[in-house]
Amino acid sequence: MYQFGEGLQYKLLDLLADGPSSFAALYGALVRHCGYPCGLGVTLVSDALLQMERRQWVTAKQMANDGSFHIPTTEERNQNLPAYRAWLPNAAFEELSVDEVGLWYELTAEGRAEWKQCIDAEEQAQFGRWTLDDLSDTNTIIIQAETLEVAEVILQWWLVHNSIVELLNNSRSIEPVSTFTLSDGTVVSTGIKLSCRYQTPESPSR
Repeated sequence: MYQFGEGLQYKLLDLLADGPSSFAALYGALVRHCGYPCGLGVTLVSDALLQMERRQWVTAKQMANDGSFHIPTTEERNQNLPAYRAWLPNAAFEELSVDEVGLWYELTAEGRAEWKQCIDAEEQAQFGRWTLDDLSDTNTIIIQAETLEVAEVILQWWLVHNSIVELLNNSRSIEPVSTFTLSDGTVVSTGIKLSCRYQTPESPSR
Protein backbone atom coordinates (compact mmCIF):
# COMPACT_ATOMS: atom_id res chain seq x y z
CA MET A 1 0.00 0.00 0.00
CA TYR A 2 2.86 2.38 0.69
CA GLN A 3 6.49 2.74 -0.36
CA PHE A 4 9.40 1.88 1.93
CA GLY A 5 10.11 4.90 4.12
CA GLU A 6 6.43 5.69 4.52
CA GLY A 7 5.95 2.90 7.05
CA LEU A 8 6.85 5.24 9.91
CA GLN A 9 4.02 7.57 8.90
CA TYR A 10 1.52 4.71 9.12
CA LYS A 11 2.85 3.68 12.54
CA LEU A 12 2.29 7.27 13.67
CA LEU A 13 -1.24 7.22 12.23
CA ASP A 14 -1.94 4.11 14.27
CA LEU A 15 -0.57 5.68 17.45
CA LEU A 16 -2.70 8.80 16.93
CA ALA A 17 -5.91 6.88 16.19
CA ASP A 18 -6.89 6.84 19.88
CA GLY A 19 -6.43 10.58 20.36
CA PRO A 20 -3.96 13.49 20.31
CA SER A 21 -0.45 12.84 21.55
CA SER A 22 2.71 14.80 22.31
CA PHE A 23 5.84 14.37 20.22
CA ALA A 24 7.64 12.84 23.22
CA ALA A 25 4.89 10.26 23.79
CA LEU A 26 4.87 9.32 20.10
CA TYR A 27 8.64 8.92 20.10
CA GLY A 28 8.52 6.71 23.19
CA ALA A 29 5.71 4.56 21.79
CA LEU A 30 7.63 3.94 18.56
CA VAL A 31 10.53 2.54 20.57
CA ARG A 32 8.58 0.78 23.29
CA HIS A 33 5.68 -0.69 21.33
CA CYS A 34 6.51 -0.59 17.60
CA GLY A 35 9.97 -2.18 17.50
CA TYR A 36 12.02 0.89 16.63
CA PRO A 37 15.53 0.99 18.15
CA CYS A 38 16.55 2.98 21.20
CA GLY A 39 18.23 6.15 19.97
CA LEU A 40 15.73 6.44 17.10
CA GLY A 41 16.53 9.58 15.15
CA VAL A 42 14.42 12.51 16.35
CA THR A 43 14.80 14.21 12.97
CA LEU A 44 13.43 11.09 11.23
CA VAL A 45 10.26 11.21 13.34
CA SER A 46 9.95 14.97 12.95
CA ASP A 47 10.28 14.73 9.16
CA ALA A 48 7.65 11.97 9.03
CA LEU A 49 5.18 14.12 10.99
CA LEU A 50 5.94 17.12 8.79
CA GLN A 51 5.14 15.06 5.69
CA MET A 52 1.91 13.95 7.37
CA GLU A 53 1.02 17.61 7.96
CA ARG A 54 1.64 18.34 4.28
CA ARG A 55 -0.64 15.44 3.39
CA GLN A 56 -3.22 16.96 5.76
CA TRP A 57 -3.29 13.79 7.85
CA VAL A 58 -2.36 15.53 11.11
CA THR A 59 -2.38 18.99 12.67
CA ALA A 60 0.36 20.27 14.98
CA LYS A 61 -0.29 22.39 18.07
CA GLN A 62 2.17 24.08 20.41
CA MET A 63 1.36 24.18 24.10
CA ALA A 64 2.01 27.56 25.73
CA ASN A 65 3.10 28.07 29.33
CA ASP A 66 -0.51 28.71 30.38
CA GLY A 67 -1.67 25.38 28.93
CA SER A 68 -3.35 26.86 25.86
CA PHE A 69 -2.59 25.63 22.34
CA HIS A 70 -1.73 27.47 19.13
CA ILE A 71 -0.31 26.68 15.70
CA PRO A 72 3.48 26.47 16.11
CA THR A 73 5.49 29.24 14.50
CA THR A 74 8.54 28.56 12.35
CA GLU A 75 10.70 29.87 15.19
CA GLU A 76 9.07 27.48 17.68
CA ARG A 77 9.55 24.53 15.33
CA ASN A 78 13.22 25.44 14.90
CA GLN A 79 13.62 25.57 18.68
CA ASN A 80 11.69 22.35 19.30
CA LEU A 81 13.85 20.08 17.15
CA PRO A 82 17.20 20.59 18.95
CA ALA A 83 15.41 20.45 22.31
CA TYR A 84 13.94 17.04 21.45
CA ARG A 85 17.26 15.82 20.03
CA ALA A 86 19.03 16.67 23.27
CA TRP A 87 16.37 15.00 25.42
CA LEU A 88 14.61 12.04 23.82
CA PRO A 89 17.29 9.54 22.65
CA ASN A 90 18.61 9.10 26.20
CA ALA A 91 15.42 9.67 28.20
CA ALA A 92 13.82 6.97 30.34
CA PHE A 93 10.31 5.99 29.24
CA GLU A 94 8.70 7.35 32.40
CA GLU A 95 10.12 10.79 31.58
CA LEU A 96 8.12 10.98 28.36
CA SER A 97 4.71 11.21 30.02
CA VAL A 98 5.23 14.99 30.37
CA ASP A 99 6.38 16.82 27.24
CA GLU A 100 7.86 20.10 28.44
CA VAL A 101 8.79 21.11 24.89
CA GLY A 102 5.07 21.05 24.17
CA LEU A 103 4.52 19.94 20.57
CA TRP A 104 1.32 17.92 20.08
CA TYR A 105 -0.28 16.18 17.10
CA GLU A 106 -3.86 15.19 16.26
CA LEU A 107 -5.40 13.23 13.37
CA THR A 108 -7.52 15.11 10.84
CA ALA A 109 -10.55 13.56 9.15
CA GLU A 110 -8.29 12.78 6.17
CA GLY A 111 -5.76 11.12 8.44
CA ARG A 112 -8.40 8.96 10.11
CA ALA A 113 -9.73 7.90 6.70
CA GLU A 114 -6.21 6.94 5.62
CA TRP A 115 -5.69 5.01 8.87
CA LYS A 116 -8.94 3.10 8.38
CA GLN A 117 -8.03 2.26 4.79
CA CYS A 118 -4.69 0.94 6.01
CA ILE A 119 -6.37 -1.19 8.71
CA ASP A 120 -8.83 -2.59 6.16
CA ALA A 121 -5.93 -3.49 3.85
CA GLU A 122 -4.07 -5.23 6.68
CA GLU A 123 -7.17 -7.24 7.58
CA GLN A 124 -7.59 -8.36 3.97
CA ALA A 125 -3.91 -9.30 3.80
CA GLN A 126 -4.24 -11.30 7.02
CA PHE A 127 -7.45 -13.18 6.26
CA GLY A 128 -7.39 -13.35 2.47
CA ARG A 129 -9.63 -11.60 -0.02
CA TRP A 130 -13.20 -11.02 1.14
CA THR A 131 -16.08 -8.57 1.34
CA LEU A 132 -18.62 -7.99 4.10
CA ASP A 133 -22.03 -6.33 3.80
CA ASP A 134 -24.28 -5.65 6.78
CA LEU A 135 -27.83 -5.17 5.47
CA SER A 136 -29.38 -3.47 8.48
CA ASP A 137 -32.81 -3.16 6.84
CA THR A 138 -33.13 -6.96 6.81
CA ASN A 139 -30.66 -7.75 9.63
CA THR A 140 -28.54 -9.83 7.27
CA ILE A 141 -24.78 -10.23 7.15
CA ILE A 142 -23.34 -11.31 3.77
CA ILE A 143 -19.70 -12.37 3.41
CA GLN A 144 -18.07 -13.23 0.11
CA ALA A 145 -14.65 -14.87 0.24
CA GLU A 146 -12.33 -17.11 -1.69
CA THR A 147 -12.99 -20.07 0.64
CA LEU A 148 -15.53 -21.07 3.26
CA GLU A 149 -12.73 -21.16 5.86
CA VAL A 150 -11.95 -17.47 5.23
CA ALA A 151 -15.65 -16.57 5.38
CA GLU A 152 -16.01 -18.35 8.74
CA VAL A 153 -13.04 -16.43 10.17
CA ILE A 154 -14.51 -13.11 8.99
CA LEU A 155 -17.91 -14.00 10.46
CA GLN A 156 -16.36 -14.73 13.86
CA TRP A 157 -14.33 -11.51 13.65
CA TRP A 158 -17.52 -9.55 12.90
CA LEU A 159 -19.37 -11.18 15.80
CA VAL A 160 -16.56 -10.25 18.21
CA HIS A 161 -16.88 -6.61 17.13
CA ASN A 162 -20.69 -6.74 17.32
CA SER A 163 -21.17 -8.51 20.62
CA ILE A 164 -24.85 -7.56 21.03
CA VAL A 165 -25.74 -9.42 17.84
CA GLU A 166 -27.29 -12.89 18.00
CA LEU A 167 -27.42 -15.06 14.89
CA LEU A 168 -30.82 -16.57 14.16
CA ASN A 169 -31.17 -20.33 14.05
CA ASN A 170 -31.57 -21.90 10.59
CA SER A 171 -30.83 -18.59 8.85
CA ARG A 172 -27.43 -19.57 7.51
CA SER A 173 -26.92 -20.17 3.79
CA ILE A 174 -23.84 -20.94 1.69
CA GLU A 175 -23.63 -20.78 -2.08
CA PRO A 176 -20.84 -20.61 -4.68
CA VAL A 177 -20.23 -17.40 -6.65
CA SER A 178 -18.42 -17.15 -9.97
CA THR A 179 -16.86 -13.76 -9.14
CA PHE A 180 -16.99 -11.05 -6.49
CA THR A 181 -15.50 -7.55 -6.33
CA LEU A 182 -13.35 -6.12 -3.54
CA SER A 183 -13.69 -2.53 -2.30
CA ASP A 184 -10.70 -1.45 -4.40
CA GLY A 185 -12.35 -2.78 -7.57
CA THR A 186 -10.36 -6.02 -7.80
CA VAL A 187 -12.45 -8.85 -9.25
CA VAL A 188 -11.87 -12.23 -7.60
CA SER A 189 -12.66 -15.32 -9.65
CA THR A 190 -14.65 -18.00 -7.86
CA GLY A 191 -15.58 -17.99 -4.21
CA ILE A 192 -18.47 -18.53 -1.83
CA LYS A 193 -21.18 -16.39 -0.31
CA LEU A 194 -22.07 -16.91 3.34
CA SER A 195 -25.30 -15.28 4.55
CA CYS A 196 -26.77 -15.16 8.05
CA ARG A 197 -29.64 -13.28 9.64
CA TYR A 198 -29.31 -11.80 13.09
CA GLN A 199 -31.16 -9.89 15.75
CA THR A 200 -30.19 -7.25 18.32
CA PRO A 201 -32.03 -6.05 21.43
CA GLU A 202 -33.25 -3.07 19.40
CA SER A 203 -34.11 -5.13 16.31
CA PRO A 204 -35.91 -8.39 17.22
CA SER A 205 -36.25 -11.08 14.60
CA ARG A 206 -38.95 -10.60 12.02
